[in-house]
Amino acid sequence: MLELNRLKKENTTTSSGCAYQAFTTVIGKKYILEMDIIEGTSTTSIIRLGISAGSNSILTISDVGSIRYTYEFTATALLTYLTLYTGSIITGQTVMFDNIAVFPADAISRSDLVFLESWHEDVSEKDFVYPL
Repeated sequence: MLELNRLKKENTTTSSGCAYQAFTTVIGKKYILEMDIIEGTSTTSIIRLGISAGSNSILTISDVGSIRYTYEFTATALLTYLTLYTGSIITGQTVMFDNIAVFPADAISRSDLVFLESWHEDVSEKDFVYPL
């Protein structure tokens, strides 16, 4: 659905720098937002989810340090916006967001998969067969 690699956000003025991305959603359907937040020179960041750029109608969290962040939400519009900010208002401060993904909550994740190996061996020519 939405996958972004590393994003480094840097303030170019004395206000919180931000970047946003819109993605399509189905109203009433549950989604999961996942990302790694990596402190740069700014030790805080702000994450918002909403129905427009900068909107916090679904989620707003601030003063987030370096963490793996996961959040489940229900879509309220056909387009949902993820807006990411540096928490600092100092020119040149940076924060990095990595492995950003939004996907349906009912999607199969890697942890749902199992590897099973089986084989058949002809035992007719063996000296001895151990029963199960």
